[in-house]
Amino acid sequence: MVDMSCNVVASYARSQRETFAIIIMAISGILVMIHPVQSFTVANDRKGIFGTASKMRRTSPHSSLSPLYSSAITIDEVDGEENSIKKAAKFMLESFWLPQLADNSSDVSPTTYNKFSSDVFEDLMASYGERMGKRAFNSRLISASEEGGGGILGVVGIDVALLDRENKIVFSRAKSEQMMTKAVSSLGPKQRREYKNTPVQDMASELLGSEMSAIVLLSNLSVSPNARRMGLGKKLCLEAERVVKEEWGFDEIYLRVEADNSGARGLYENTLNYKLDWVEEGAVAVRPNAENGEFEEITADTHTLVKAL
Repeated sequence: MVDMSCNVVASYARSQRETFAIIIMAISGILVMIHPVQSFTVANDRKGIFGTASKMRRTSPHSSLSPLYSSAITIDEVDGEENSIKKAAKFMLESFWLPQLADNSSDVSPTTYNKFSSDVFEDLMASYGERMGKRAFNSRLISASEEGGGGILGVVGIDVALLDRENKIVFSRAKSEQMMTKAVSSLGPKQRREYKNTPVQDMASELLGSEMSAIVLLSNLSVSPNARRMGLGKKLCLEAERVVKEEWGFDEIYLRVEADNSGARGLYENTLNYKLDWVEEGAVAVRPNAENGEFEEITADTHTLVKAL
């Protein structure tokens, strides 16, 4: 589905299911999200469901939040347990996706709500949920919440992926893992042991060619409409950058944002000092369709931004 106040890159097989890498870009304001996108798509199966839902008004679950709470915010990693991912997915659906629908005054039916929530949940589980064995490429979902067990106010994701610098293609994390696994499996036992503790940054160029690099993509940045002007988007991005530099050992971070998304670009370019790397005309973007409960592809000129850490 959807890797929702930023956007990212990826390019690989485009089956109907792979097209949901999700390019999430805020349509307005600071609600910005991003996921690997390019002339690319992302592979993810979506079957999970949050359960039944009564008719949902397209309003934020934090309607009573006051800016006075800005000092009582905790920013932490979202664990990969199913219940935690469900909460994050519910927040993203109600704070980011549903407000994008054309008719914000009408109700969303239980069927439509469940279809949307299933896609969002399955996408996040595939990227950040628990799974058997260690991920070849790191990924993490970070949330901002009210202290004392309050609700989620914002989220952001970071994912290691492969970049073909020559052709300006960023592959999804899933596709990147597949490519790296194939390269490692072609080695003999002794060579595989030699690469056992090698950073993925070094393995990428050594095993896949000098034009390939391992990078980190910022994705899924989303802030509640009722928690704006509290600096949460900036705080989430800065925490993501800290993890990328201090824990993962990377010296730069990338993201994708639609060219006409002035609110998101203002945050990234002016406040966080991201710089334009390249522009892609007619990149794939995703929008929700209330009539069928599906996320549909559109095209949008997209900027790939990078920041040195």
